[in-house]
Amino acid sequence: MTSEALKALAERVEGATGPDINIDYALAAEFGRPWVLPRYTASIDAALGLVERAWPHKPWFDIEGFNSRPDLAGVWEVAIDGTAEARAPTLPLAILSALLRALLAKGE
Repeated sequence: MTSEALKALAERVEGATGPDINIDYALAAEFGRPWVLPRYTASIDAALGLVERAWPHKPWFDIEGFNSRPDLAGVWEVAIDGTAEARAPTLPLAILSALLRALLAKGE
């Protein structure tokens, strides 16, 4: 995957506000499984499964939900290996965004 394609996909994920089957398909196509369509944008398990396949080693996560702060209510923040962090309205989207940003930061 080129860095331009990865960046475009990251921007689509970051712009999403909830589950999006078109993004799920794009992720499956880019990461080599277009015949299987996990609901990456809807499922925490599917998003974490993609991280396990796409990240070069077992990652550590820093996950935080901001339900107690009115200015950030409903926002999730995820960091992967301290390489990249992302905020999104759902945990699967935050995981996916952090993964894509981490891959971009590593130049993969």
